[in-house]
Amino acid sequence: MPRVGIPRALTYYYRSSRILERFLREAGATVVVSPRTTPQIHAAATTLGSADYCLSLRMLVGHVHHLITHYPDLDFILVPNLCREDERRNSCSKYRDAGGVALRSLTPVLGYLRQHSSGSARRRADALLQAAGVAPPAGVRFPILLQPYVWSLRRLPMLGTCFGVYCDVFGVARPLRVGEPLVPARLRRFFAPHLQRCLEPFARAYDSVMQHDTRRLQRFLAEDRAVRLAIVAREYLLAEPLLTADLKAWFLRAGARVITPGDVWPEDLPPGPEAPWAFYDSHWHFDAFVELVSPYVDGFVFAGCFGCHPDAFILEFLLDRVRRQGIPAWLLRYDEQVGSAGFHTRYETIMRFLEMRRDRRLAAADQAASLTGIVSDGRSAAQEGGGSATAGEARVPLIVWPHMSDTIDLVMGELAYQAGLQKYVQPPRPVSDLTLELAGDKYAESCCPYAFSTGSLVETLREHFRAHPDGPPRRIVALMARGEGPCTLGLYLPAQARELPEQFRATLERGGHSLEFVSLGLANVAEFVGGLAALGDRQRLGPIVDYLRMRADGTFERLPWWHRAVARRRLWKTVSAIAITARAKLEAAEALRARALLVRAHETSRGATTAAYRRGLAALAAAHTVTEIRSARDAALAKLEAVPQDGAIRPRVAVVGEIYVVQASYANRGVVDNLLGQHRVEVVEGTTLGKLIGSALRELRRRALADARPLRSLLRWLWARNVMLLHRADEGREARPFINLRVGGEGDLSVAQARTLVEAGVDGVVHLFPFKCMPEGIAKPALAEVCRLYGVPYLPLSFNRELEIERIKTEVATFAALLHARIAHLAAGGREGFRRAKAREAARRRAIGAAVKALHRHVRRHRFAVA
Repeated sequence: MPRVGIPRALTYYYRSSRILERFLREAGATVVVSPRTTPQIHAAATTLGSADYCLSLRMLVGHVHHLITHYPDLDFILVPNLCREDERRNSCSKYRDAGGVALRSLTPVLGYLRQHSSGSARRRADALLQAAGVAPPAGVRFPILLQPYVWSLRRLPMLGTCFGVYCDVFGVARPLRVGEPLVPARLRRFFAPHLQRCLEPFARAYDSVMQHDTRRLQRFLAEDRAVRLAIVAREYLLAEPLLTADLKAWFLRAGARVITPGDVWPEDLPPGPEAPWAFYDSHWHFDAFVELVSPYVDGFVFAGCFGCHPDAFILEFLLDRVRRQGIPAWLLRYDEQVGSAGFHTRYETIMRFLEMRRDRRLAAADQAASLTGIVSDGRSAAQEGGGSATAGEARVPLIVWPHMSDTIDLVMGELAYQAGLQKYVQPPRPVSDLTLELAGDKYAESCCPYAFSTGSLVETLREHFRAHPDGPPRRIVALMARGEGPCTLGLYLPAQARELPEQFRATLERGGHSLEFVSLGLANVAEFVGGLAALGDRQRLGPIVDYLRMRADGTFERLPWWHRAVARRRLWKTVSAIAITARAKLEAAEALRARALLVRAHETSRGATTAAYRRGLAALAAAHTVTEIRSARDAALAKLEAVPQDGAIRPRVAVVGEIYVVQASYANRGVVDNLLGQHRVEVVEGTTLGKLIGSALRELRRRALADARPLRSLLRWLWARNVMLLHRADEGREARPFINLRVGGEGDLSVAQARTLVEAGVDGVVHLFPFKCMPEGIAKPALAEVCRLYGVPYLPLSFNRELEIERIKTEVATFAALLHARIAHLAAGGREGFRRAKAREAARRRAIGAAVKALHRHVRRHRFAVA
């Protein structure tokens, strides 16, 4: 029988993983589950798992290490790619490629592929690698990694997921795995024997896991004389005593009654007040749970991991809410500690407060609360967050947005000009030390782009109020990008909508201003455009406003087809006229930036490139037609070429990473715009705003196609059977096999862009990302392996809210010295010798890439859910 190892960490505590475990047992496989975290597993996790990961992801590495060392005869390791269990919400990045993280932490990906390829495929790849001067890596023995996608907890999608794993484990051919779920139920006995064989084991597994005790809440409330404590934390923390200093068990032993979100399933909860914008599954669940039990508990303990960016926001949101209600609440953060004495002292203090609160509750209570009372009366009708005031008719609009880069400020300014909104716009200032200071220390464990964007908005608002102390009442509209997960970008706006109106309350009330936030994300493009159109040139934007109004009130579908066609044509012409100049300006600005990053490494007069670049941006800002923009671009490029240059052979590096840190000069402490150029290193950006927008537009087109009426029903029928046609955009192909799954943010795209540029001939890779950024942290080991395999130096740099940059200067200087030494060796034979050496190196890298792709294709051809 095949032997499957399952790590008891992270994804294990989700119901989908437990269904998969039970199903495999019922289907006849031997399943081995790692024990709860031991000191030995903890030590392996913190040693082998990157410090860029949060604690829970590092523990997964330790558990997988335990399985492959204690059970060397395992055939498979199962770590689901848990995208979501609730189809309306997403999971965090750390669930997206957790198995891949463990694999890359314990063995080279190329070594893993060689282990699981046929002898002939391995020999062919080894010959290519050896010809390229690369010793084929062996690595530790790692079982076949199964990473089935989980998109829904509903019965039919979970059956498809279980059947896919069954096919991998028991060797069913891939065509049968895809085809058998499409066979009608009455014909399965004849044409889908493998699926038919899975039905009973799946039914037993699914029903056993999905049955739950609905009386836990009633029992919790039954003993009204005990301390009632709600602990809000992810299950993988609460289930591991070693990680949380025995948090839950300690309070139970002390006599408290404890309830957690795991005791009340999401489907049994009414939505909480933050449900409309809670795109994380844990946020929705925690919010609803807190709203349900708040009237009946004596206090809350919120527990999270250090460096977990989602919880840095979510737990703070909920902590503030319950404290405003007068309920005692504490926030505990756990990291790598294994000692418990310090935490137990805090637990004792918390317990004393809870006992006093319990005594006051008993003294004031007439009777115990009932479960019915909770469900009917416990919900609050108030909604958290949002702007500080509604807009009055006399208020003059003012549109602001946070600074990220000169390029995005140019594009936003152009869109405002074309929409007739330019007189209402106040562009932001570049971020600086002051920006960080103004951001404050709220949500201190969030990623640094939150601090920069928040501080930038504060700086812009302060500047406006200082310049116009007696100005007319303003309807201030703050524009902010909105994410849908798994990156935490989508939590920036809710946090800012809570903090900034309160911070400026006195000024807003004194001047009669309002402050509201408008977000732009893939799910709300129409609302965003409609909101701005209502502020702009009504005559020019009329087709947009009319179209959105008709779609909103349902009249569009009732129009004759020719009227709908005319409305769509008018809409397209209006949008195209506005967007075409913005796109031209984006392309022109990025062309200028790309050229400046090359020229700066050769300038003979320091600062000449920056001066020419700034003049070019100013000329672009004044151009408002495509012809004018292209003319300004050409003139600016000519001025950059006219900068005196030394003409020497210089090293060239690719810069990739998280978009804000790469693009905002202060956020990367001038690494891209200044430091690399000062060290005579040419820069090519792999992560650009244009590429990010292109990726978003492709996703919008995919969604529009998948939602088109002729395809919608068919695609949803296929998706329910795990045939994921048009389910997601196929981005980041070049990242494979180093990262095979989308991890959110720019993580897998960073790997894809770096590998493409490495094969194109760059001499090094610089990777820039916020401290503890999960998508980029997942990408970091993959990037390191790519560079190691191709023989290219790699410099990862993480940034937080620190102001000191000597560390950065030292690392960049050392990296640049290494690059120059390598280039000097290649250039020893003159320019022609250098050209031939680079051509040989490019051919060598292409051979390495061909070997990797061949191995990956071979493994993928034989396994459906394997990395």
